[in-house]
Amino acid sequence: MLQLRLLLSLLTKGLSSELIQTMSALETSQSLLDNQPAPGGSVQNQIASDGSVGRLLSTAEELSRMLSTIENQVKDFEPESPDTDAEGQHSEIAPVTFEVKLDSFGIFMKLHLKVDIEHGKLIVKKSKDGPEDKFYSHNRILQLIKSHKFPNKLVIMIDSEMKKTQRKEYVFTDSKKREGFCQLLQLMKNKHSDFPEPDMINVFIGTWNMGNASPPADIRSWFLCRGQGKTQDDTAVDIPHDIYIIGTQEDTQGEKEWVELIKSTLKDITYIKFKHVKCWDASKRLMT
Repeated sequence: MLQLRLLLSLLTKGLSSELIQTMSALETSQSLLDNQPAPGGSVQNQIASDGSVGRLLSTAEELSRMLSTIENQVKDFEPESPDTDAEGQHSEIAPVTFEVKLDSFGIFMKLHLKVDIEHGKLIVKKSKDGPEDKFYSHNRILQLIKSHKFPNKLVIMIDSEMKKTQRKEYVFTDSKKREGFCQLLQLMKNKHSDFPEPDMINVFIGTWNMGNASPPADIRSWFLCRGQGKTQDDTAVDIPHDIYIIGTQEDTQGEKEWVELIKSTLKDITYIKFKHVKCWDASKRLMT
C-alpha cells in the first residue's frame, strides 16, 4: 500500500498543478459574483502543503461543488428568452396535411398538400402517406388568392424554376380548411422571412364576466377555444397568437395574481414567455 500511495502521488503531480490553476480561477470568478475580494491563494497553500491522494480527492470534490454553485449563480444573471420554456423547448408546429383537388381546366385531380412550417416547404403528394412528388420552398410562394365565389377554392401563385409564374388552383373540403391552410402558410412565410416585420399578426381577444368570483386554477380551455364566426380550423389550433387582449368583469382576484396566471397559462400552452404590456381599469379610467 505504501508503494501504491507513492506511485499515485507521482502520477498525479500534473493533475495537482491543473487543480491549483482551475481552483484559483474559480475562486476569482465566485468572488466577482459575490462582490467580495478573492480569498488570496488558500487553495494553492492547501495543496502545496499536503500532496497526498486524500487531499487531491478532497480538492476535486470541492472543485465540483464550486462549479455547481457558480453555475447556479450565473443562471440568475441570464436574461429570460421570450421564445423558450424552462427546458429550452421551442414552440414547434408539426407538419399538417390537407386533402385537396387540383383544378386543371375543369378536370379535378385528388392531391394532398403538406405544410412543413419548420423546414419552410409546401409539399405536394398524391397520397397522404406516400412519398412527396414535389415541393415548393417558402420563397417561391408569391401570393394566395381566395376565391369569393367559391369559399373553398384557393389560387396559389408560385415562382417556377423557369422564371415564370405558375398558377395553381386547389379546392379544399370546406372554407375552414382553406382558412387553416392560409394561416399555416402565412406563418411559414413569416418564420422564414428576411424582413424584420411580419406580414401578418394573429390576435386573441377574450372577455370574461366572472360574477364576483375568482377564476379557476386551470384556464387553458378558455385560451384554446375558437369562438364564433370565422373560427380557426382544427389544423391551425396549434398556432400561437402574437397578441392576447383580455377583458374581465367582476373579477375579485388582484391584478398581479391575474396577470401571472395568464402568463403562466400561455407559457404552458405555447412554450412562449409573453410580456405584459398594460392594464386598463375602465371603472377608474386610469392606465396602470
